[in-house]
Amino acid sequence: MYARLVNLVLKNVDDHMELTGKIERDILPILRKQEGFRDEITLSSPDRPEVTAISFWNDREHAEKYNMNTYPGILESLSSWLKGTPVVSTFEVSLSTMQQVAG
Repeated sequence: MYARLVNLVLKNVDDHMELTGKIERDILPILRKQEGFRDEITLSSPDRPEVTAISFWNDREHAEKYNMNTYPGILESLSSWLKGTPVVSTFEVSLSTMQQVAG
């Protein structure tokens, strides 16, 4: 299994709830349609502008296909909330206790 970790910085620290709604309403349905997508975790703290999104994929190829074909549009749809360009890192998942994600 493979994971994409995306670190975002919000322009306004008070936008967490609005961004979370956007992710739930608009982005998760897109992710769920992507071949190889397994799960998404979004981490945020209301007192800091940082947000971390972790998506889980069957394998590297599916994550890379998403990154090339779909992620640019998602990034554009979030641009009004973001300060700077998000940093994307990728990882092999070596251990998970989550039922949906465990390979």
